[in-house]
Amino acid sequence: MRVWREDGETLSGLACSETFKCQFCNSDMGFWMAKLQKFSINDGDEIPRSHAIDIEVWCKSCGYWQTHGVAVSPEHYNERTKAVNEILEKKVEAS
Repeated sequence: MRVWREDGETLSGLACSETFKCQFCNSDMGFWMAKLQKFSINDGDEIPRSHAIDIEVWCKSCGYWQTHGVAVSPEHYNERTKAVNEILEKKVEAS
């Protein structure tokens, strides 16, 4: 079963089919941050060959956090990068 699936509802473009529980206090963990990642598989390789989104979840009760690296297609990565850049441009224009 896939835990992460692509969706159009969230900024990361990913939805989770599970609720993460804190391994220390067993509280529900909330979504905190998503980071777009583009990297080469081999050191020194200049062509990006892998795309991922790191999803960070954290426990509001005790502060513990986890990072889940989710592999995405180059198309998904490009769509999310465009969406983030549009938001940043609007914030710059508003300031």
